Amino acid sequence: MIQHTQLRSRPKVSKQDVQSVANWFRNHQNAIHPEETQYLDERSDLFAMVPKDKAPLRRLLEKSSRFRRWSLWRKMPKSQDASVIYTSDQKVELFIGLINTTLGLAMLVAPLWILAFVENKVYRLVIITMFLICFLSVVTFTTVARPFESLGATAA
Repeated sequence: MIQHTQLRSRPKVSKQDVQSVANWFRNHQNAIHPEETQYLDERSDLFAMVPKDKAPLRRLLEKSSRFRRWSLWRKMPKSQDASVIYTSDQKVELFIGLINTTLGLAMLVAPLWILAFVENKVYRLVIITMFLICFLSVVTFTTVARPFESLGATAA
């Protein structure tokens, strides 16, 4: 019962991962017997062996085949199969980190410069409020932080 509970608590496999495996089976028709690929049809039974939290920004960018196939991420192929593209997860994570850092820095510096030129206190409060809301949205959307962590980062 404990083992079953632990298996059920694991995250589900993403549609993209299931589609990638299905595509591989289609491209390599005699790799295994077709009846043995039917597990892909039972999505509720599939779970991630090595779950990886991906930021919503990364999931959004990875929906684009152009982003996924960008030569910046490519690794040298380990096989001669031209239909398989190897990418560096570390390079993608670094790129997403650079986006996060750039957006975070802009969200911290921009209001300081804007506030330097605004005299009205109400306008200043509006500017501060808008940047706080934007910062919270950026942290929530671009990281895997939980809601209370996002609020903590915004408050800091």
